[in-house]
Amino acid sequence: QGVNVERLRVEVNYGAGTFRLGPTEGTEHLYRARVRFDEEQFTPVHEFSGDNLTLGTRGREGSGRRISVSRSADQAEFDLRLGRSIPISLEMNLGAVRSELELGGIPLTRVELANGAAETTLRVSAPNPATMETLLLKVGAASFSGTGMGRLGARNIDVEAGLGEVRLELDGLTRPETDVRVSMGLGSLELHVPRGVGIEVQRSG
Repeated sequence: QGVNVERLRVEVNYGAGTFRLGPTEGTEHLYRARVRFDEEQFTPVHEFSGDNLTLGTRGREGSGRRISVSRSADQAEFDLRLGRSIPISLEMNLGAVRSELELGGIPLTRVELANGAAETTLRVSAPNPATMETLLLKVGAASFSGTGMGRLGARNIDVEAGLGEVRLELDGLTRPETDVRVSMGLGSLELHVPRGVGIEVQRSG
């Protein structure tokens, strides 16, 4: 992209369709994005200012970040690859979106994910090259499954879930201490901790 920045804040706003995220193959690209959408109903969003990057789609009838579900959402796809060379703070606001996220190898300092009413699968197949402070997951009436999440090296993992099903596997955990805080509504939670790792559970309510 020919942009010289030391860090990057990425915001993704995507309301309906399929979203795939992963690392770039090399270090020469800051990011790569490919979007397929219905041009009669949606318009792409690509805004780059300073070290802030905003990507996604929005409905043509309004200026809101999220778009409503339609028949065209079955064919809508958004594929995003993030670079490996600079630290990235990542925020994803997803609606009725089926998401496949691979965060392994991306230098992430913070991740915030909000998903609405669809399935999200998150994998971390390689250690995070950066130091991460917080991983924040907001799960609505949806299902979320995360594997290898210990490899992110997050100091804090916060989960806010409503009616959804949440499964967290902390394999790859290497930090001496990780604070996991969960706020659940009527949904369900499965938490898997690697063998040999100490755990303290505090429950309220």
